[in-house]
Amino acid sequence: MLSHRTPVQQMGPLAACAVVLMLSRPLAAQDATPDIVRQASGTTQLLVAVHPVNDRIVWASGAGGTVLRTTDGGDHWRAMVVPGAEGLQFRDVHALDSLSAWILSIGNADTSRIYHTTDGGAHWTLQFTNREPAAFYDCFAFWDAKRAIAMSDGVRGRTPVRLTSNGGAEWTLIPEADRPVADSGEGSLAASGTCVAVAGTRHAWIGTWGTRWAVACSAPPTAGSTGGRRPRRSEAA
Repeated sequence: MLSHRTPVQQMGPLAACAVVLMLSRPLAAQDATPDIVRQASGTTQLLVAVHPVNDRIVWASGAGGTVLRTTDGGDHWRAMVVPGAEGLQFRDVHALDSLSAWILSIGNADTSRIYHTTDGGAHWTLQFTNREPAAFYDCFAFWDAKRAIAMSDGVRGRTPVRLTSNGGAEWTLIPEADRPVADSGEGSLAASGTCVAVAGTRHAWIGTWGTRWAVACSAPPTAGSTGGRRPRRSEAA
């Protein structure tokens, strides 16, 4: 069992984070000390992931089914709980603007889910629920408003990867032969949505750990197709 599956109470100082910290100005080359502004989040829940759309619109998410949004650079944060998700931990969030955002919850079986809102969090649509008991989805990343990738810890020697080309209406599992090879116990740290990254219009990198660190790189297909080039795996001792 990977360490990121430990209870919130074992997460040390992070468990006490009920505020949002913001760098109030960019760092000049000659000044490496940022101004840090303490902002009230409006929740006592653990906050894990954050996605800034710009310097005014920022989304954050965390434990207890909690999602936060600000549209004024953090002067005011609106905290909300996704209905029916009160027991979930949202470890990743991606937003397009002040209205549209996706959140991913972690955990085995059906606790791994993806929700989407188009009205600033007033309503949430459940887009994906994991039905594989051994899977544990860690994070996702978006190329654009339609195309994204989500990944799980290894299952039976492969890393499950899902793609969407329609904004999450469907999250399609890529064929088993195209999934990255996974060692026993290999997975990713579902800490803040940083275990998968995308670049350009096609490339994605997945970082994992277990008996050794590994990175899988792949160029998924264009929208409308679910297959892709078989990921290349590189390992670090």
